[in-house]
Amino acid sequence: MRVNELINIRTQDINFDNRAIVIKVQKQRKKDGKVVERRRVVPIDQGTLDMIKEYLEWRKQFPYNGDLLFPIIRQRVN
Repeated sequence: MRVNELINIRTQDINFDNRAIVIKVQKQRKKDGKVVERRRVVPIDQGTLDMIKEYLEWRKQFPYNGDLLFPIIRQRVN
């Protein structure tokens, strides 16, 4: 998974039932003018899923109204 994809994951992109994250890759305009949004599914193991659940529960104590999984900016990711 690319850094840009990781920092753009939204909580609704996580499918807890199927243990997967849906990555919205990019929108492309076709020759006929239609816009196509490509997606790919990244499977995650149960341990990672449990950590995400714990993180989301922990994060509730902080004032954040957004839907990004990790409310960070690219310049701070290293």
